[in-house]
Amino acid sequence: MAGEREKEPLKLTDLPWDDVIFRHIFPKLSAADLCRLRRVCQEFLELHIQYMASCTHLDLSKSTMTNEVFQKSAVVNCKKLTSLYLADLPWLTRGGWQVITLHLAGLQKIDARACWDADDETLKNFFLKFRGLKEVRLSKVGTVSDNSLYFLAHSCQELEVLDVSHCWLVSEDGIKQVVEYCKRLKVLNVEGCRDLSETYLCSLQVKKIKIIPHQNICEIAKKRRRVNYLGLNIQI
Repeated sequence: MAGEREKEPLKLTDLPWDDVIFRHIFPKLSAADLCRLRRVCQEFLELHIQYMASCTHLDLSKSTMTNEVFQKSAVVNCKKLTSLYLADLPWLTRGGWQVITLHLAGLQKIDARACWDADDETLKNFFLKFRGLKEVRLSKVGTVSDNSLYFLAHSCQELEVLDVSHCWLVSEDGIKQVVEYCKRLKVLNVEGCRDLSETYLCSLQVKKIKIIPHQNICEIAKKRRRVNYLGLNIQI
């Protein structure tokens, strides 16, 4: 009995890493919690590194970590990532994009909504690297242009979902490139893109592409044509 009382209590790292910690505990922690955990001791640092190396999905959306921490600890070790969620990270610099492009290999989904600091050259290199992208979300990235969509269309022809809502530099020319070369496109979010005609969006619905925002674009186009035919100056 005395010997049993002298046994050290179980620690987190005594649990099975792959089957318990990585599968049931760490996925419930925020990115900030994981970053704090890695600073506790050398053993926890190793635990964090191995967890990151096993991840296929990483959600850092709205994280308060710095760009420096992101580059050093949150991406470099994640060689197996297929999905990366970075929505609402205004601190993400072009250097951060370059780190992602350099260190990852098999991304299929990227959510970078409101990550403002990305120019055409940065996105070009990103799309050229990740040609298997199936889902790209770049809403409110004001630098996204038709040139960005040209690189996307010609590099990522497995694309199924594209969100460029509130990207004001995007016009019909850029969307046409995506539609022409990305034959698997199923969902297109162009809310707030001002240079897209209703007639063109209606033609995309005929191609069975789901257009967001949800509205019956074809019905609106028909009403406009009817009004024009009648010669009435009515705004619908």
